[in-house]
Amino acid sequence: MVRRLVFDRILQVEEQTAAGQEQRESSISEDNYSFRVVGEETLAGRHCFVVEVQPKRADSYLFVGRLWIDAQDFGIARISGRPATKLSFWITAANFQRDFQRIDGFWLPARDETSVEGNP
Repeated sequence: MVRRLVFDRILQVEEQTAAGQEQRESSISEDNYSFRVVGEETLAGRHCFVVEVQPKRADSYLFVGRLWIDAQDFGIARISGRPATKLSFWITAANFQRDFQRIDGFWLPARDETSVEGNP
């Protein structure tokens, strides 16, 4: 039941996001988010700027959270947060963290972790 209510919904949103208009409407850009630098950290041996992100509208494709931006090439090293809107009645909280690693000049997914809390 949890898989059907939670993970299938998250996967459905990810699939929709990967195509066309949804991709533009969910991109990490000034069109969709307000940004504020809140500090600096070393992450996996790389100096990063920590940036707070707030969506400009309530949308299931957007998130509230933080980005870790590599200070050398400005790639996204980590994204951490929660969806900007409630996913369903059954889900009370959904938090995620996505880590990326730089391989041959490209930032590629390294780890994706999601925790979900729901109504009994």
